[in-house]
Amino acid sequence: ISKWLGLPKENIFLTEGVSSAIKSIIECYTLPGKNNIIFPHPTFAMYSVYCKMFNLKQRKINYNKNHQLNFDLLLKSIDKKTAVVFLPNPNIPIEGTLGKKKILKILNRCRKFKVILAIDEVYYPFSGYTSLNLIKKHKNLLVMRSFSKAYGLAAIRLGYILGNANNIDYISKTRTAYESNSYSLEVASFFMNHKSEVFRYIKDVKYGFKYFKKKLDIYDIKYNGGKD
Repeated sequence: ISKWLGLPKENIFLTEGVSSAIKSIIECYTLPGKNNIIFPHPTFAMYSVYCKMFNLKQRKINYNKNHQLNFDLLLKSIDKKTAVVFLPNPNIPIEGTLGKKKILKILNRCRKFKVILAIDEVYYPFSGYTSLNLIKKHKNLLVMRSFSKAYGLAAIRLGYILGNANNIDYISKTRTAYESNSYSLEVASFFMNHKSEVFRYIKDVKYGFKYFKKKLDIYDIKYNGGKD
């Protein structure tokens, strides 16, 4: 992964999928009963589940009628009691990708209150935008990825966190006895060395978007997404 992404090993922490990455970040940076966690709504269910597990206040940022995230509210919601802002980018089930300018605004707001911004990029290969190049400059940024979506490898349960070396070392304190296995590592290595297979899969999924949208149009059924 280090060679594949061009990042030092010190900037990478393997996890049991992104769900485990979320749990590790919450374990490290929150105080039960005292902090709040911010994330879009609706989104991946485990954000809410972990908040309940660790007795953290949830600040859910909704979407407007045009399916756009309430960005101003997100910024205003970050305060001295916020521990982590989780941002799936793009988000599912409501599609939408925030670009570099908005990501930087969130990072600056987070830095003011010493808050971690954890960007969930499990779907980024479908959108083409990544915040990976911001890691070196912004110490409060973490990027979470996995092999489950664009690779179609949810069964191998392998994800990883990318970030500042000091943050990665701190998060590694939550390391379990077995965060992966030889089978999962071999499968992931194969697909990292055969990118054309992954690109073909992404192309097929996007073709499926277009086909499904055409069928919905025929029956005049409203929908959102499929643009990325």
